[in-house]
Amino acid sequence: MAALLAAAAPAAPVQAASRYDALLASTAGQDTLRNIALFEDQRVTGEGKLFEYLAEGSPLVQRRALEAIGRIQDPADAPKVIPFVSARDRAVAREAIFALGQLGNREAVAPIIKARGGAAPEDMLVIAEALGKLGGEEAVAALVDMLRDFTSIVRGQAALGLARCKDPVAANALLLAIHDPDPGVAWRAIYALEKQDALPRTCQAVFDFLEHADPLVRAFAARTLGKHQCSSAVAGLRKCLHDDDTRVVVNAARALARSRPRTRWPTSAACSPRTSRTTRARRPRWQSRQSAKRTRATPSSRGRSTGARWCASTPSARCR
Repeated sequence: MAALLAAAAPAAPVQAASRYDALLASTAGQDTLRNIALFEDQRVTGEGKLFEYLAEGSPLVQRRALEAIGRIQDPADAPKVIPFVSARDRAVAREAIFALGQLGNREAVAPIIKARGGAAPEDMLVIAEALGKLGGEEAVAALVDMLRDFTSIVRGQAALGLARCKDPVAANALLLAIHDPDPGVAWRAIYALEKQDALPRTCQAVFDFLEHADPLVRAFAARTLGKHQCSSAVAGLRKCLHDDDTRVVVNAARALARSRPRTRWPTSAACSPRTSRTTRARRPRWQSRQSAKRTRATPSSRGRSTGARWCASTPSARCR
């Protein structure tokens, strides 16, 4: 009986393991994490004390300090972080690369590009994201080169990185990347094209993907055509309204709404056919009240120096 009751009792909730469990096990580790959290919350480095954890701390402490520096987002802190891009501990190196992307200092572009040599795919993902955030000609060139990487997840992340960089070179490279055999890379490249200025062949190139076998590719093709307001794609977008995938239908409908020519109604509500008869009847009275309010406000704004001119335009007992 006791065994049955124990089996029927709800199990205790399992707490997710923290990567800082090793530090939380000791009082010194708890103090370290508390101090770093205070610096992060106040968005200060404590007159350089935060950087001391980078030089003297364990790899786990270094990762937490780099995370805090990245969240503080002070570009002046980049020189302190750049040396850790080549750290032996790859988790520390990845945290440093991500933090440099957050800091936005383009001095970090060259060291990050250098870190590509022999990097694992998980490192390349962080590198592509950081280069996309930093931008610039060097970063764009490196991301374009990463579009030809052997690993599909790296190519896809490079396309997302180029989405952050509005550049004709990036747009041309993405027009080639949308033909990637991997659907995951194709839809990311199509999405990235949405963030670029439309080139003469952008609409036609993306239009061909409305009939792609992968529904996510079709959905992003419809979305991008709508963002660029490609009027030539209206017929294809209408066909997508009958697609079996809801995502395709929704994005096609939104794209058609964007591509539809907008009707310019008369500026005066009294002439607008959408205005009700009651509103059109009330509009002259409303205009007269607004005119009276502006007239009453004139003396306070201009002062009493207008004298007879003001009295002539505004009937008042003081003017008689």
